[in-house]
Amino acid sequence: MKHLKRIFESLNVDELKDIFEAYFSFLLDDGFIIKVSTERGLASLPENHAIIIFNKRGDEFEWDDVKDSFIPFIKCINKEYDILESDKFWKRPMEATIRFRYPVFISGNREIKYDDFSYNQVIDDRIFSLEGYWKNRKFYKWNPDPKLISIHFYIKSK
Repeated sequence: MKHLKRIFESLNVDELKDIFEAYFSFLLDDGFIIKVSTERGLASLPENHAIIIFNKRGDEFEWDDVKDSFIPFIKCINKEYDILESDKFWKRPMEATIRFRYPVFISGNREIKYDDFSYNQVIDDRIFSLEGYWKNRKFYKWNPDPKLISIHFYIKSK
């Protein structure tokens, strides 16, 4: 983590990517991508801020497939950096949120929706529907989690 702290202070994006790629090496081999950027669309982020976007190249993925790597990773990041709210204009108080984007089909048309979850909801794996039942020592949700397009969050140096 000392290396991450030093890198974040100067926001060397290439070095950050190398660290994240090492952390998620087996998921990256399966087509997952981690993008680190200091820009947000057409606008630059404030100094010492970055967005981290985690997705699978050209495909959707399930939370259950990545949570065992993602949860320890986000805990590690939170120790050294502030995870910020995904607020469009950054005008309200910042609270750690992680945005999950997923497709929905409305009247046959594919649309992209998102849900924001708090840091604690993510690390406790309390996202989407929590209702379900146990069968043969395995938990089944009544409503399965949607297939995801991406997970992203904003960070800044402490």
